[in-house]
Amino acid sequence: MTDQARHYSLGPDEGKALFVLGDIVTFKLSAAETNSAYSLIEIISVPGGGPASLHTHSPQETFWILEGDYEIYGRDENGKKYAILHPAEQRCMYRGTCRMASAMSERR
Repeated sequence: MTDQARHYSLGPDEGKALFVLGDIVTFKLSAAETNSAYSLIEIISVPGGGPASLHTHSPQETFWILEGDYEIYGRDENGKKYAILHPAEQRCMYRGTCRMASAMSERR
């Protein structure tokens, strides 16, 4: 990537989509496309779906809920260990934080 700013515009059905453990995972932007600044991934989960176990990795994750409700397990910046997120809510999980997420419901 050059020093010039690059702009991306992807439609709702664009990006590389994979079926992963019952979820549809669509890569909207990769780390390679953002000079390792971030990745943007859309995940569509059925109730009970989401990562199957607690895990940790170096990138920071931000969960932004578009539809339905999602349970987030882990520790946020205030030390809170658990959250239920609803549409339009977000939660940031910092790098190295042990985390797990699970869909509770579908669209409202």
